[in-house]
Amino acid sequence: MNRDDKSIFSEISSLISQSTSGLSEKDLHYMNEFKKIISELQTYQVELEMQNEELRRVQKELQISRNKYFDLFDQAPTGYLLLDQHLIVQEANLAALALCGLSTAEIQHKLFLFMLRSKDHEQSLGYLSRILNEQEAEDITVRLDRKDGSYRTVRIKGILSPHGNEQKQVLVSLTDLTDLHSAQEALSQSENLYRSLVYSSEDHIFMLSVDGHFMTSNGNITCLPELTETVIGKHISEVFPEDHTKTMIEQINRVLLDGTQVNFDNPCRIGSQVFYMAYHLYPINRDGFLWAVGGVCHDVSDQCEIQREKEALEAQLRQSQKLESLGNLAGGIAHDFNNILSSILGFSDLALDEIEPGTTLEDDIMEIKKSGTRAKELVQQILAFARSSNKEMAPVYMPAMVNEATKFIRSTTPTSVAIDSLVETDSYIWGNETEILQVLMNLLTNGAQAMEENGGVLSIAVQESCDDGDIVIRIADTGSGIDSQIIGKIFEPYFTTKDIGEGSGMGLAVVHGIIESYGGEISVESIKDQGTTFTVRIPIYVHEVENQSADELEETIIGGDERVLLVDDEPSITRVGTKLLKHLGYQVESTNDSFEALKLFRHDPDFFDLVISDVTMPGMTGEKLASELMKINPKIPVILCTGYSRKVTEQDLKKWRIKALLKKPYERRTFAGMVRSVLDEKQS
Repeated sequence: MNRDDKSIFSEISSLISQSTSGLSEKDLHYMNEFKKIISELQTYQVELEMQNEELRRVQKELQISRNKYFDLFDQAPTGYLLLDQHLIVQEANLAALALCGLSTAEIQHKLFLFMLRSKDHEQSLGYLSRILNEQEAEDITVRLDRKDGSYRTVRIKGILSPHGNEQKQVLVSLTDLTDLHSAQEALSQSENLYRSLVYSSEDHIFMLSVDGHFMTSNGNITCLPELTETVIGKHISEVFPEDHTKTMIEQINRVLLDGTQVNFDNPCRIGSQVFYMAYHLYPINRDGFLWAVGGVCHDVSDQCEIQREKEALEAQLRQSQKLESLGNLAGGIAHDFNNILSSILGFSDLALDEIEPGTTLEDDIMEIKKSGTRAKELVQQILAFARSSNKEMAPVYMPAMVNEATKFIRSTTPTSVAIDSLVETDSYIWGNETEILQVLMNLLTNGAQAMEENGGVLSIAVQESCDDGDIVIRIADTGSGIDSQIIGKIFEPYFTTKDIGEGSGMGLAVVHGIIESYGGEISVESIKDQGTTFTVRIPIYVHEVENQSADELEETIIGGDERVLLVDDEPSITRVGTKLLKHLGYQVESTNDSFEALKLFRHDPDFFDLVISDVTMPGMTGEKLASELMKINPKIPVILCTGYSRKVTEQDLKKWRIKALLKKPYERRTFAGMVRSVLDEKQS
């Protein structure tokens, strides 16, 4: 009874009590009867309220039970579908949705048969009809087609739903058998596949008893091709030679004792021929006991030959890496050495301007300058080998290449070997400078090494052929010569007559490849104990002569009065550069800090007419400084200087908008000519 009902009954009882005075006996009787009715109504109201409370409790428990049922239904690992009497899907749990690849909205009210392949419709309809008619039926296996085009093999088990009302419903369980069927199918194919693989293999696959008798064999024994499955039942000593059998027994015993796999190589000599066989043996257990020894034997005779070639190639690679490291080291040393030479040559020029001609001091300083120039040439020769070729092709001036190669070979060859050079051409070829230098140095070095013990004459002659327009290079020595039995192999990769560690056997092969890539040819003639001559023919490249380089500027040194900003992290370089420029009349501001240079330039962007900067500087490199300067004043010309320009190409200079690249160490005439040329270009 709620609060309002109680208050109403209380008010009625109070009114009845107040109205009893002055009533007749009969009225009092009715009034008492009325009060009894009110009291009974109150009692009934309380009972009714208790019944409602019980009803609500029962409904709540029913809802909880229903929720548990649906949770169990939805979360069951087996897929369940609830079908009506027309086989239309009414409900599906999560496992069934995943199995069918459909959402709840897609599967509800869908005819179950339409979810199966058409071939299974008749069988499925008959089965479900028997379930609806309460007849016995055996479970069936069908294919369930999924929305994404794939399919699953499922077993269907149906029962009449106990929760159906007037219409019958079937609860169908879907058990995924796809993986099981796949496994069974794979198992059924395994025997055929095993036999196909084993008997088509080029390897010898076998099984031995613990006492060394063949239990199975595919018969593919390379060294004994006449044997097939006839080896089954024979002991290995009846099949293989004694040495081979001895090693086999030792390895079989290792497997039997340790129960582990073993890998080993075992040569097999049949007559005069030796086969190299690689074995893999492994234990085969049955019921917890070592029952047999399985094995695979592979003929590795060809691989052994390849391995020998691989080892030779690896040796060549290690040698190349060493040379590359030496080249990088040479480049780094050359950078610092060129900075030193720049100071030596620059201050030598300044000193010569300050002393009287004809004095002893002038002679001494001239000797210093000559030595510095020779050191400069030597560094340039070293750098020719330090730079890595990126296969950039260009016209190559052959006299310059021959001159550079002979200079270098003179510095590395004993004085007992005389070197003659004859250049009778002024022509170019189309190639790569580094590769051409590599060809010349390889052939000259081979010739010099052939005369190390007894000395002799090493000659190089470069001429033009009148017949076919080729440049002909002949490099000859008077050394020990090449044996006629091996002369035909000297251009083959890895062929060498030198001791281990002294040669890779790739030098002449590389030379041959370079010459052929240029459309040329190389040949060799040799007489034992008299000497060898290599002849190289390369087509001449005809091109127009380019403008003079900075090193070929006119002899007269011309200065000026423009304002120049000089930047280099080496104080000695800025000092000598400042003096040289001031001596030429220029107004110079110098600094050893690229950030300080940028600060000076930013203070008055139009003050300087030219900026000269080193390339390699800490903090900010020369090309980065140039970029920042041109952001402030796009018209400012910049000259970059470097002691090692391997990484600076013509394309880089164009991209950075650099007017010129000055290579250290530079002479005063070259330096002055480049500065004047860039300033004149700006004014024009």
